[in-house]
Amino acid sequence: MQWVRTPPSERQPALIEASVHASEALFAMLDAHLAQQPYMAGERFTMADIPVGCEAHRWFGLPAAEYHRPNWPNVERWYADLLSRPGTRGVLDLSLE
Repeated sequence: MQWVRTPPSERQPALIEASVHASEALFAMLDAHLAQQPYMAGERFTMADIPVGCEAHRWFGLPAAEYHRPNWPNVERWYADLLSRPGTRGVLDLSLE
């Protein structure tokens, strides 16, 4: 919210830093999880992938100029797979701005 919907003059750097730190820890866990299996619940796409995919959309939609995100190859592979699904069109391809 701070980077996308809050005017620059009203942004709170400490709040942004805390949110980024918490999110990075969660995405690192997600990356480790997806290193063991292709999808959230195992070998195939399930309902478990949908809400996490929405969170990934928010994370990967952050303005690149504001933040250099760590490399999470398993999350990136999984998210690219989600984006290739017809059901994501008109949802996960929308900008956050």
